[in-house]
This record gives sequence, C-alpha cells and structure tokens, in this order.
Amino acid sequence: MGAVEEGKSAWSFWVEGRPRATPRPRCACRGGRAHIYDGGDKGLKAWRWLTTLTAKGGGVRFRAGQAVAVEVYFYVEGRRRVGDLDNLAKTILDSMTKAKVWNDDSQVTALKVKRRAARESMGREGARVVVALDAEPPWIEDVADKLDNTCPATFIEKLKTPAGFGALLSAAGLGPKGARK
Repeated sequence: MGAVEEGKSAWSFWVEGRPRATPRPRCACRGGRAHIYDGGDKGLKAWRWLTTLTAKGGGVRFRAGQAVAVEVYFYVEGRRRVGDLDNLAKTILDSMTKAKVWNDDSQVTALKVKRRAARESMGREGARVVVALDAEPPWIEDVADKLDNTCPATFIEKLKTPAGFGALLSAAGLGPKGARK
C-alpha cells in the first residue's frame, strides 16, 4: 500500500504515550471451572481510553460500507517491547470503532503498520494514525503498474474483482503455495 496522503478524504491524529497492545484472551481452570480472562498490562485501559477520546475529538465519521485505508506508526523509546504489531493495531482499530469513526473495523480494506524509534518523533512515544477513504484495493495499482497499462480496459476491470485477480495469479503460476503450476 502506498502512503495515504492527507487531504479532503484523509485525516490524521497523534496519540501521546507508550503504545499498548491488546492481548489475546487467556484461559485457566480453577476449581473445576474454565475461566477466560484478559492478561493485559495495567496501562492498556488508559491507552484505549486516550485513543478513543482522541479519535472522537476529530469529529470524523465514515459511512457504513465505505472502504477505509489506515496507516499507523508506533513510536517507542529504545528497544522497548510494546507488543506485536498486529495486537498494537487491534488496539487502535477497536478504539476507533468505539469512537464511532466507522461502524465496524471490517470497513478497513488496507492497513499499514510500522514501529519506529521515538527519536523520529522528536523523542516522544505515541502513535500517528492516518485514516483515508480507500477508493480501490492497493493491489490494483500494483498490477496496473506491472502491466504498463498495455491491457485492454475490460481486462483491467476484471482485475478489480478478487476472482479476476486470482485467475491472473493462477495463470502466471503465482497462486497459493502447493497449487499446481
């Protein structure tokens, strides 16, 4: 996915503080009964609250069904372990759902997540979030570039569907691992 550029259809915000990851649910047996619990760290609730409040403060709302692209850059000091990128992103996306930026995070069709050194953000820990309308899946641009726009327009239109793109990959011998070529 290329960089989401800020403009009419994009919006960004900064969440101050040490990023926190949403942990996976844990299960334990006590007294012959199974218990499911969240093994999260103590700062997670505050980070979620701050992220939700910051996202809500922007006053941006995407309609149901609108495809949305999200970029998140997490800035941390030194080599601190703050969690896996997917769990860090989950915290941001869940907070934005709670802030009603969108109806459901299933509207996110493109997601770019990176971890950076805090020195790249003037020594501050936090997260920079950029949200934009996603007009079409990013792989369409990649395929169009590779084809140098030499294909008929109808072929390009077929590529815009997952089935058409899958057929192209299969024909090129680039299908899933284990598939016959």
